[in-house]
Amino acid sequence: MRYQIRWVLPVAQLLLCLVALWPARRQLLSSVTEARQFYGPVQQGKTQLAEPQRVIVLPEINPETLRGLGAAEETAMRRMRVPVILNFPVAIAQVPYMLVTRRELLPQGMLIQEWRALSWPFAGLLFWWLAGRGIEALSASFRSTLQPRLSWAEVIWAIVLLVVGIVTLIGIATTTPDDRHDKDFMALMYGGLLWGVLAGLTLTARFRQSRIYKRKAAESGPLT
Repeated sequence: MRYQIRWVLPVAQLLLCLVALWPARRQLLSSVTEARQFYGPVQQGKTQLAEPQRVIVLPEINPETLRGLGAAEETAMRRMRVPVILNFPVAIAQVPYMLVTRRELLPQGMLIQEWRALSWPFAGLLFWWLAGRGIEALSASFRSTLQPRLSWAEVIWAIVLLVVGIVTLIGIATTTPDDRHDKDFMALMYGGLLWGVLAGLTLTARFRQSRIYKRKAAESGPLT
């Protein structure tokens, strides 16, 4: 029962993403189905050129219906930005891959917003687990306890996120009106700010742990 936050946070963000994406589930399922067609087996037998061509007549769409479709699309996209904000470290973790390939990891046939919405909640479980450890360590430090002891790998990762968070804060303060209209860009900015705060909690916990360790070492020094 002592260490619950590291497990509660990953599950909570996963459930929150599920709630946010549930109304857009049909669109996401359709996107996954279309993407699978790019990797499906080639059908044997007659080629598609031999099949008769079918003409599809689309019904006329009035302006009111068009506005309704646009509003529904914007609502779905807004919901897909929730996993991006909550799981921003996934973007940082992809930087080495993007430096080599010059593009983000994305299955063929899917929109980047849909892929992020579906994959980032699961990829972000690890980062939320680390954030939970940082919060646990900070809470324990107020009781002069060194458990869980944060590793240097966690500290370095927190430093990276804190730096990104500071840069993000400056970016939000200096964004132009055109930047603010780019909702996907702003979602990444808000995610960077959120994780900058969480990283700050982890670094504060590590600082307090080092002070507790030094104090205990001084108290248990060699007897004279």
